[in-house]
Amino acid sequence: MANFTEQTGSNNPFNGVNVGYFATPTFADIDSDGDLDAFVGSEDGNTYYFQNTGTASALAFADPVTNAFNLTDVRYLASPTFADIDSDGDLDAFVGEYLGNTLYYQNTGTASAPAFADPVTNAFNLTDVGRFPDPTFADIDSDGDLDAFVGSDDGNTYYYQNTGTASAPALAAPQINPFNLTNVGFSASPTFADIDGDSDLDAFIGNNEGNTYYYQNTGTTNAPAFAAPQINAFNLTDVGDYASPTFADIDDDGDLDAFIGNNEGIIRYYQNSTPVVPIVPIVSIAAGTSAAEGGATGTFILSLNEAAPDGGITVAYTVGGSATNGSDYTALTGTATFASGATTATINVVATNDAIIDPNESVTITLSDGASYDVATTPADTATVTIADNDIAYAIVANTATVAEGNTGTRAITYTITRTGRTDVASSVNIGFGGSATNNSDYTLAQVAGTGITNTGNTVNFASGATSATVTLNVVGDTVVESNETIQVSLTPNTTPGGFQATVPNTTPATTTITNDDAAGLLRTGTAGNDTLYGQGGNDTLQGLAGNDNLQSGGGKDLVLGGTGRDSLMGGAGDDSLDGGDDNDTLLGGDSNDSLLGGNNNDSLLGGAGNDWLDGGANNDTLTGGTGSDTLTGGTGQDFFVFASGNRADTLLDFTTTGSNQDTIGLAGGLRFEQLTITSAANPANTIIKITDSDEILATLIAVQANSLNSSHFLSI
Repeated sequence: MANFTEQTGSNNPFNGVNVGYFATPTFADIDSDGDLDAFVGSEDGNTYYFQNTGTASALAFADPVTNAFNLTDVRYLASPTFADIDSDGDLDAFVGEYLGNTLYYQNTGTASAPAFADPVTNAFNLTDVGRFPDPTFADIDSDGDLDAFVGSDDGNTYYYQNTGTASAPALAAPQINPFNLTNVGFSASPTFADIDGDSDLDAFIGNNEGNTYYYQNTGTTNAPAFAAPQINAFNLTDVGDYASPTFADIDDDGDLDAFIGNNEGIIRYYQNSTPVVPIVPIVSIAAGTSAAEGGATGTFILSLNEAAPDGGITVAYTVGGSATNGSDYTALTGTATFASGATTATINVVATNDAIIDPNESVTITLSDGASYDVATTPADTATVTIADNDIAYAIVANTATVAEGNTGTRAITYTITRTGRTDVASSVNIGFGGSATNNSDYTLAQVAGTGITNTGNTVNFASGATSATVTLNVVGDTVVESNETIQVSLTPNTTPGGFQATVPNTTPATTTITNDDAAGLLRTGTAGNDTLYGQGGNDTLQGLAGNDNLQSGGGKDLVLGGTGRDSLMGGAGDDSLDGGDDNDTLLGGDSNDSLLGGNNNDSLLGGAGNDWLDGGANNDTLTGGTGSDTLTGGTGQDFFVFASGNRADTLLDFTTTGSNQDTIGLAGGLRFEQLTITSAANPANTIIKITDSDEILATLIAVQANSLNSSHFLSI
C-alpha cells in the first residue's frame, strides 16, 4: 500500500513554478523519449508544456511552452489530459474549459513529433457537464478501449462508457457517480490509478476544499465497485483550495507518485516512499510430450510470464517420480536456463532403452524458489511425464519332463510359451528344436494353440493382448532298442513393432527326456524236462525242447518254439510267432498280429487280438481266431473252428466237408445254425457264412461250395 511524503523546496521538480491560478497538472511521454513530460492547465485558459530534458528517473523540466503542438487558449480554466483515443499509437489531447465543454485535439503527427488538429467540441458524444469540466480517461471495464470520466463544478463525476472500439470510440450517455462514486462538494477533479497494486483501478477525486477523496476499488478489473471514500489517504494533505490530483512514476522506481495542483497556481509533490518490492518474473511448468524407451523424447515446458532479462534466468528444480534419475533416463541436472528475451525453456527426458520389463514409469519435476524469479502457485509448480516401457520378454517351460516313447502310435507332450511386458502390441517368436532326438522322426510338431495365437511353421504369432501359447509335440513310438533321448525347445525373437524390443532373458532350452522302453531280445532255451520260460520286453526267442513246457514271451516280436511235449505257449504283446511242435499243445497269440503253428497232434490255437494266422497242423485241432480278421488252416485231421459275433470276419483255407477228417464250425456266444445265412461268394468256388439279422460275416471258406454245407457242420458251444 502507498505511503506518500510531501517533498518541498528543491526536492519538488515544480519548485518555483506558478501558472497563475487553478493549476491542473497531468503527465504524458508526449515526445516518446522514454520519460514523462508535464502539462499544466491554468485559470487563464492556457496549457503549459514542461518538456522533461532529463531521464525517466532523474527528471529535469525545461522552461514551459504555452499551448505547444497547436494546442489553443480555451479562454478560462484549462484542464488538460492525454489519451490515445483512436489507438493509432500517439497521444491525443482533451482540454476542459470553464463553460462545461471538453475540446478534443487529434494528434495528426506521430508519437515522437505530435501535431494537434483544430479542436472539436465534445467529440465522441461527450456533453456539456455544467461549469469547470475536468476530463480523464481509463479503461475502467477492462474491455480494451478507453472510457471517459468528467468532473464538474457541481461536485459530481460524469461517466461515459465507450461502447465502440479502441480505434473507433463511441461514448454512451453519461452516468453520474457510477460504481459507488459520490458527490465531493464542488469542483470534482477525478483521476484513476492502481495505487494498491491489485491490478484494478482505484479512483481519486479532488474538490474545492483542497482535499483528495480516495475510493478503493474492491471489485474487479472488469466490474469495478468503489468503497466509501477516504479523505487524503496515504498521507496526502489539504492543499488549500481546488485540489487537482494526478499520479505518475516520476522517479521510475516502480511506484506511483502524487502531484496535486491548487487554486494558487502551484503544484505540490508527494513522493511515494513505500519500499519497492522488486518485480521478478514468474516461472511455471507443464508436461509436454511423453517419453518412450527406444522412442520419443519426453519434454517439460517451462514458461515465464515475461521475457527473461539480459543474461537469462536459471531456474532450479527437484526430480521425483517412480523412474530413477540417471538410470531409467539420462540424468537431469536440476537446473534449466531461459535465454535472454525468452519466455519458454524445455527440459528433455531421454529414456534408457534397457531391455528390462518395467511398468510405465513417471518423472516428476517440481520447481524450486530462486532469487531472480518466483514460482507459480500449485498446480503450475510441478508436472509429470510418463516413460512408456517398450520391452517384450518370452519364456518357455516343459510341461512334461519325461515321456516313455511306447512301441506304436504317438504320445503328446506340451510346452508353454509366456509373453510379458508390452503385450498390448502384436509380436512373434521362433521356436527351435535341438537335443539328441530327431525332429520329424522321433517326434513331430502337432499344433500351436492359445487365445490370440497363430503359427506359421515354427514361428509363433502373438496378437495384441495374447500372453500364452501351448506347443504340442507328438513323440513317435517304436520298438527300436536305443538310449534315452532329449528334446530341447528354445526361443528366439522374430518380429516386433517399430520402437519395441523383444528378448528371451533365460536362454536355457526347455527339455523333455524320451525314455526308451524297448529291451534287447533274449534267447532262452529249456531242458529236456518240463520248463517254464519267460520273455521280457524285447524280441525274444524261447525254446522249450522236450517236456511239457510253459513259455510266455512278454512284449516284443517273439519267436516261441514249444518242441516236443505238451506245451503251453503265450505270445503276449507284439507280433509273435508260436510253434507248438509235436504233442497236444495250447497256443495263445495275445495282442497284435501273431502267427500260430500247432504242429502234430491235437492242438488248441487261440489267436487273440489282432489279425492272426493260425495253422493247426496234423491231427484234430481247435482254432479260435479271436478278434481281428484271422486266417485259419486246420491241417489234416478233424479240426474245430470257433466263431463268434463281433470278432470280425475270418478266412478258412482248408475246411473239409466230408470223410473221416470232416471239420466242424463251433458257434460261440449263443449263436445257432438257424441264425446263419450261407451263400456263395463273388467267386462261386468260395462260401460266405454270415448272421442273417445283422448281415455280419463270420467267415469266408476257401474252395468250399455253399451247397456242400449243412447243419451237421455246425455246433453251438
